[in-house]
Amino acid sequence: MKKNNTRIIPQRLLHLRSVLGLTQTELGNAIAENFYASKGERISLTSGYISHWETGAKPIPLKYMNTLCDVLGCTEEYLLGISQDPTSSDPSKALEKNEVISPMPDSIPLNSLYKYDQLPIYIVFNELQHANCWGLLNIKMNKIILSDSVISLSSIDFSSISIYPANPNFTAGIKSASMNKLSFADAINSKVVYIEVCSNDATIRSQYEGYYHHNENQTCFINNSGLTLPYDGINRYYNVYSVARF
Repeated sequence: MKKNNTRIIPQRLLHLRSVLGLTQTELGNAIAENFYASKGERISLTSGYISHWETGAKPIPLKYMNTLCDVLGCTEEYLLGISQDPTSSDPSKALEKNEVISPMPDSIPLNSLYKYDQLPIYIVFNELQHANCWGLLNIKMNKIILSDSVISLSSIDFSSISIYPANPNFTAGIKSASMNKLSFADAINSKVVYIEVCSNDATIRSQYEGYYHHNENQTCFINNSGLTLPYDGINRYYNVYSVARF
C-alpha cells in the first residue's frame, strides 16, 4: 500500500459516506447486502468495522473493496488515491502538496528529530506493522515511548515510518480543559468522556474527536452524531479523557 493511501483512503471513505448521508451502521449493512448478492456469502460489518476503516486504525480487506466502491458509487482507483475523479479509473497526476484533502504537516526529517526531544510526536507506520499512534521522543534514552511499548531509535527502519509533530491546537485544548487520560477500566466506567483520535489527519480528527457516551449495549462509545468507536481501540487507536466538570 502506498504511503499516502494510509490517509487518503480513510479521508475519502469518510467523505463519500457523509455525502450519501449514511450512518456507519447503514453503510455496513449495505456492504453486507451487496456482498451477499454478488458473492453469495453472508457477512456482518458492524459500525465498529467502519469506524476502524475511517480512522485508519485498520485497513479495508481487499475482499470488500469492490463491493464497498459499488455502494459508495466510486471506482477503486479513486478510493485508493490513484484517480482524482470518483467515476474514473484513469490514473491522475500525483497529488500536489496543496491538493491534499485536508491539512497535514510535513513529516519531521531524520536530521531534525532532535528538536522534538521530550515532545509528543505522531508516528505513521507506512507498512501497517503497528497501529498509527502518538509517542514521546526521548533522545537521551534513544527511544520513542508509546502507550503500549517502547521503540529503540536505533532499531527503526526510517523508510517504513513517517514521524509528524503534534497538533499544537489540540495539545493546548487538552490542557485548558483540565482533562485526564483514562485507563481502559476507568474509561469503561465513565459515563461521559472526551475522545482524542490517534490520527494526524485534520479531517478525521474534526469528525471523530469530542464527547462520547456508551451505547445501549455497552459495546462501544457513541457520540451525538451516531459515530461509534469500539472499546478495543482504547489507548490504541484513540485516547479517552475525563473532564473535571463531569
